[in-house]
Amino acid sequence: MAIRYDDWVKRPNEELEYNPEQILELKKCIEDPFYFLKYVKIVSLDRGEVPFEPYDYQLDLLKKFQKHRFNIALCSRQSGK
Repeated sequence: MAIRYDDWVKRPNEELEYNPEQILELKKCIEDPFYFLKYVKIVSLDRGEVPFEPYDYQLDLLKKFQKHRFNIALCSRQSGK
């Protein structure tokens, strides 16, 4: 059975109502990208939907992106940055 992601993604101009707990969670996610990472999922062909577990260099890049407005990173195209 195929997974339908249309049901999970908000459509354009669709209005949603949030309860107070959801608003607090959303605020935490906006303020802290590392907190937001716990909600990120990756669709794997072998294992299906799995939580995103960043490598150390990805966390370092994220910290540098937060600290500095402009960044230059010498990385390959497929490094997952």
